[in-house]
Amino acid sequence: MEQAIPKRKKWIIEAAVAAFAQKGFHLTSMREIAKSAAVAIGTLYHYFDSKEEMLNDILRAEIDVLQRALAEITQSNRSAKEQIDAVLQLCFARLAKDKSLTKLIFCEKVIAHDKFRDNFRSLQDTIISHLQKIITRGIAKGEIARCNPSLVAALIMGAITVMVGKIVDTEESSEGINQHEVAQQLHNLLWQGLTTKLNPAFT
Repeated sequence: MEQAIPKRKKWIIEAAVAAFAQKGFHLTSMREIAKSAAVAIGTLYHYFDSKEEMLNDILRAEIDVLQRALAEITQSNRSAKEQIDAVLQLCFARLAKDKSLTKLIFCEKVIAHDKFRDNFRSLQDTIISHLQKIITRGIAKGEIARCNPSLVAALIMGAITVMVGKIVDTEESSEGINQHEVAQQLHNLLWQGLTTKLNPAFT
């Protein structure tokens, strides 16, 4: 059974996500986070030794949420088409649920320290692994054309990453993108390709 996050720690995490997303990781101080969370600086250090630890804790929590949700999808009796659609909807639903967190992950992943980049890759690898399982089973059942599951899963992850970044970039502009429409369009495009018999040279 999962242990509930203490209320104060939850407040701190929420304040940190908002501050990092708005001001940037490097320009945000621990004292500013404590003030935003309405806790003493000593309370902040009781839960986290540094901003880096806080950032990685936030990302690890997101990975845990995705792992559980993805496991439910891949262990279901739904068709490969339905499972792929569910994975895409899940990824973009996480974006819609907490845009500050999404902005934080996609803005900070390039400049943060190695441990954060490793955790970000772990997040991507988790999604790729489940997509690969879905595609492999889909091929075995004749639902998907013969292809390289590992390569196709990585390509899908690349498309998700690019589109999430695009959504984050245009969030505050008049070019705002609807994440549900993106998920549906991406699914339609992918499924058309996955059900088309490929040239043997590309398999």
